[in-house]
Amino acid sequence: MNITGTIIEMSEIQNFKNISKKSLVIKTPGDYGQEIEIDFIKSDKNNKIDLLNNFKLNQDVNIDINIKGTKWTNPETGIVRRFINLQGWRIEEAVELNSQNQMPQREEINNEHNSDDLPF
Repeated sequence: MNITGTIIEMSEIQNFKNISKKSLVIKTPGDYGQEIEIDFIKSDKNNKIDLLNNFKLNQDVNIDINIKGTKWTNPETGIVRRFINLQGWRIEEAVELNSQNQMPQREEINNEHNSDDLPF
């Protein structure tokens, strides 16, 4: 899965027993942009934290993520809770939002066709 947005927060590295993590928050584009936190993890097997070294606040990025779910049972009450984390595994500078990758506007499509073309 891929998310595009602007970096608005970057945390310091947090160390735990077997892993370290660094989180960033991006704001997605649009009228109802969302602020989404994404974790980058360093473990014995891989180091995704180093991917963030060349990125800074207010930079537009594309991030490939995995959605991770965790089940936790409260040992005192037995109540089960589920948590969802977004873990980044690739990050790159975003192409401008008004790039050629977007769909052409209806007027542009209509102007490309000759008037003698059949409509089907």
